[in-house]
Amino acid sequence: MSITLPDTTPPAIASFSMPATAASTTVSVSSFTATDNVGVTGYLINESSSTPSLSDPNWSGSAPATYTFSGSGSRTAYAWAKDGAGNISSSASATVDLTGITYYINYDDGSDSNTGYSTSSSWGTIDKFILYPGLVTPTTGVVTSTNQITFNGSLQITLLSGASIAIPINTIMTASTTIDFSQMEATSTVSISDIPSGYSSKGIISFGDSSHSLSSNNPIVIQIPINSSYNGLTLVIFRKEPGESWINTGITCAVSNGICQFTTTQLSEFSASLQNENINTSTTAAHILVGAGLISAAQTSAATPTSLINQETTTTMSSSTSTLTTATKIITREQILSLISQIQQKINYLISQLNQINAQKVIFSRDADFGTTGWYVKMLQLRLQNLGFFPKNQRTTGYFGQITKNSLILFQKSNNISQTGVFDSSTRRVMNGE
Repeated sequence: MSITLPDTTPPAIASFSMPATAASTTVSVSSFTATDNVGVTGYLINESSSTPSLSDPNWSGSAPATYTFSGSGSRTAYAWAKDGAGNISSSASATVDLTGITYYINYDDGSDSNTGYSTSSSWGTIDKFILYPGLVTPTTGVVTSTNQITFNGSLQITLLSGASIAIPINTIMTASTTIDFSQMEATSTVSISDIPSGYSSKGIISFGDSSHSLSSNNPIVIQIPINSSYNGLTLVIFRKEPGESWINTGITCAVSNGICQFTTTQLSEFSASLQNENINTSTTAAHILVGAGLISAAQTSAATPTSLINQETTTTMSSSTSTLTTATKIITREQILSLISQIQQKINYLISQLNQINAQKVIFSRDADFGTTGWYVKMLQLRLQNLGFFPKNQRTTGYFGQITKNSLILFQKSNNISQTGVFDSSTRRVMNGE
């Protein structure tokens, strides 16, 4: 009588190797062989050092020729083999450097649904972007429920409008609360009806989450297409957080080849705007020229835009000993607008410094809650900012929105006050130091 003993000998990986570097997440397998005392029945490659399940659907009857990694950066692949008795080998590993990859989002069906991502720029342009989970790693939890994600590779997003967004590899995006990052969007549909007076929007883009504030540890490069007639002009970048008002970021861009390019670490709605586009050049330009010593005050009464702008005037002064010839400097309308913009930025800076001083002296005497606006709220925001509760990288707009409410809750929690998010009498007393 013969007795057949069970097969308890697992296969052994004889060789497993992959290229050290690759420019795509799909990488060729240089070698993958295994041996067994009876016979190898299955091969598997994954990114886990834990022994896989026999029921894993990715087992194949032959060694795979390629493997697709879940992201970029430094990635390690693990090779496994199994036999007919259900024995699984120890793993062999190979590490591949994928840090040079740039991802391109594909959107082509007009229904807000991605078909995935590619490392090929030939996938074309999109008009709305929904983040695909494979592109990022959540710090905690999952992509659909976390407050922070890390991009596994560089990401290039191009909208049908021609606007584009470039995100560097290893960029960390942080939300003000737990959100579904798979619902991030990029779009050229932005309402500009409430852009501050004195400015006109020349290009728009929205990138981020429609309901929550997002920030980035790395500068993100944004390009907005602008009519080429504005080439050479300096535009001011306005930003609007969810539930807040448009604010002047202080960032500017010089339009070149019909493109306004700038960098930001805050994700929201943006408008590239021109200040005082319709200024009265026959008077304002004349006053600037007089102040710069380029023409005399007597000339201003008869001055017109064409006589002041894009002209060159030569004056000759003669005496018995010398002749002096001077040329009036050419001042263009665009240069005037740029000068006004620079002056306005300096004024805004001085006003912000004055507000910081005033905020320390204010005695708060009335309630404020979500939706309240005005100087009183601005002083509250500045006080919270000085105390470290209102984000330093946020502008104080004078509008009591979600950011202000969240900051107030942090202040109330720190001072053992009921966390209502309302600036009520008990909160005021602590704020006033009573």
